[in-house]
Amino acid sequence: MLVLDGHELAAETFERVSQFIRTASGDVLVLRALEPRLTVDALEDPLTSEATRAEARRYLSEVARRIDSDGASVTTRLTTGLRTDDAIVDSAREYAADLIVVVDG
Repeated sequence: MLVLDGHELAAETFERVSQFIRTASGDVLVLRALEPRLTVDALEDPLTSEATRAEARRYLSEVARRIDSDGASVTTRLTTGLRTDDAIVDSAREYAADLIVVVDG
């Protein structure tokens, strides 16, 4: 399971993950967990921000495409919530992940 935060540095990490996948021949879940951002005016809810979700989906698709070109089976998941750590753990349990790589740029 590869957890990315959307930064370019995070996307570069997938190259190392791809190397691992080629040797271990496994499936990959690419996860992006969005959380609301506190602004001066209010709490921005990514659940209602279509632009935020659309950008996250594009990012996941691009990373998945690059990993998939290495022959791995890739699934993407976009989660939202106040506690991204819970979303990561819940996804890992549901996916029965053997390895979790978390990249936070």
